[in-house]
Amino acid sequence: MKQNAILHPEVAVRLLTPADDGHQYFFGYYDLPAISGNGSLHLVNRVPFRDRLPRSGDVADLCLLDLTRPDQAPVPFAQTSAWNFQQGALAQWVPEGSSEQVLYNDWNGKTYETVICRPATGQERRIGKPVATVSPDGRWGLSLNFDRIWDFRPGYGYCCQKDRWTDDPQPEEDGIWLVNLLSGDSRLLISYAQLGMLYNDSPELENRKIVVNHITFNRTSDRFLFLVRFFPEPGGHWLTGLGTADLSGIVYKLRPYTYASHYHWRDGRTILIHADPGTGKALVELDDLSQNTRVYDPDFFSQDIHCSYSPDRRWIVGDGYPDKDGYRAIQLYDRHSKKGLVVGRFQSPAVPVVDIRCDLHVRWHPSGRAITFDSTHEGFRGVYFMDLGNVIDASGH
Repeated sequence: MKQNAILHPEVAVRLLTPADDGHQYFFGYYDLPAISGNGSLHLVNRVPFRDRLPRSGDVADLCLLDLTRPDQAPVPFAQTSAWNFQQGALAQWVPEGSSEQVLYNDWNGKTYETVICRPATGQERRIGKPVATVSPDGRWGLSLNFDRIWDFRPGYGYCCQKDRWTDDPQPEEDGIWLVNLLSGDSRLLISYAQLGMLYNDSPELENRKIVVNHITFNRTSDRFLFLVRFFPEPGGHWLTGLGTADLSGIVYKLRPYTYASHYHWRDGRTILIHADPGTGKALVELDDLSQNTRVYDPDFFSQDIHCSYSPDRRWIVGDGYPDKDGYRAIQLYDRHSKKGLVVGRFQSPAVPVVDIRCDLHVRWHPSGRAITFDSTHEGFRGVYFMDLGNVIDASGH
């Protein structure tokens, strides 16, 4: 019989969420602070289905898992209609390292909002723009048009209303918004019209509809990376324009339309990204300002992965897409020894719609000695904990 999980002998895995209690549990993206700074609480989304895309009115419960009490059921603290299967409601601890304050997106019946709340007290504050990324210091957010993203990739957008600029390929009134999370003020920082001039600079692309699909602050909270993509023709595929910008809106065009995928900031200027540096697809470190690149172990990192650095930046962990046998692997790489290993492989059942798939989206525990991930290898969508302590200790760390 085919095993649903194959583990490295030095790791241990346990299920954090209830085993198929009529709900489906997941956290979402790999680069969001899922676990409180003190390592005790884990955020999860809880929904009643996993076999279709969300529809307007579908509600997700936001819950807390107490990692110190594995016998305790998830405790709901909020509900939201602004969610998807790849990123949930973008729930996260703010500022990064907090153990008290959570941020997430919501729909109030007329517009999307950011909610900043304290689950322990129920106190909350609402801001009139949803955020796609939050600066580590908790001061800034960047807002995108989630209706436009829904039209592009439903796994990352929200379905509650129609895109106001659906017929405008590069609107001047929409784009990347800078949100002051302290005051609640926001302003359009970079418009789609500006991005169109920068990236759609050839006749065949001039009038193509574009969208910012992903956007993330650096570690020093003063710059951000974005991926701008054009809507593909029927049966075609998009390419990705790669850029960074500062909080005044000055854009550094790192790459024109090419292949660029998952990424993670190491510090204020260094980006780990699966991209094509000109020699083929690879996992590379890219210096934001000099644009110098360093390719990581091309044999070990031969496929696209959701990549992230450990808190101490010694390790890289990543998870990819199903292999020929239908398993998703978790790869762990030691930047000091330049050696990597596969710590687990998890069966990934096929889905009827690509945007409801369950990527593992591996996330670091603040201790740097464990990870959590989402998976459907046991027949339901759940959140799992993997202890990496023995592997890390064996490395002489």
